Amino acid sequence: MTVQCPHCGTPVDSGYRFCYACGNPLHAQAQGGGPQGRPQGRQGASSVAVAVGIIIAILFSLLAIILAGIVGLGFVRYKQSAAFAQPPAPAIPSDFLADEPEPEVAPEIAREVVPDPARAEEIAQAAAPGWVTRIESVYDDDRSVVVLVGPPESEFTDAFHYEWDEEVNDYALIGTTSLASPGG
Repeated sequence: MTVQCPHCGTPVDSGYRFCYACGNPLHAQAQGGGPQGRPQGRQGASSVAVAVGIIIAILFSLLAIILAGIVGLGFVRYKQSAAFAQPPAPAIPSDFLADEPEPEVAPEIAREVVPDPARAEEIAQAAAPGWVTRIESVYDDDRSVVVLVGPPESEFTDAFHYEWDEEVNDYALIGTTSLASPGG
């Protein structure tokens, strides 16, 4: 049995849903949608594609979180290993930090004492006996001095920052900085 295409008039076997000449649907049900008015064809496929895309995005997110955790755990273990360990900073002798009584000096002599960066280096050598020292920077008319300190035959590992103290007419340690780089 044949049916005539309502759009182009071409005779088409009744088993076909679409005209093979123009491609239009042969029956009214194919035009208006599937049973109970549900969309057919591409609209149904697009909702499935969106759901699959969401599931894939969630799986990739979980994979990224797991990989970040594994990498982070590996870094923590590396940081705790001996390869990451830094040499200890030299101990500052307790007598260096102790409050010493001011020497009794006549006021006219005390005014003649002026900052000398070499004195800051002497203090650093006393704080780190046997270590190598070098004056790195001098600021504010010799009142602020940075002295590098490190073990013999090695790179400098610490920087001692001294500032001139008018009350005692000598340099006072105001801070240290570690120069050792991670993994180095």
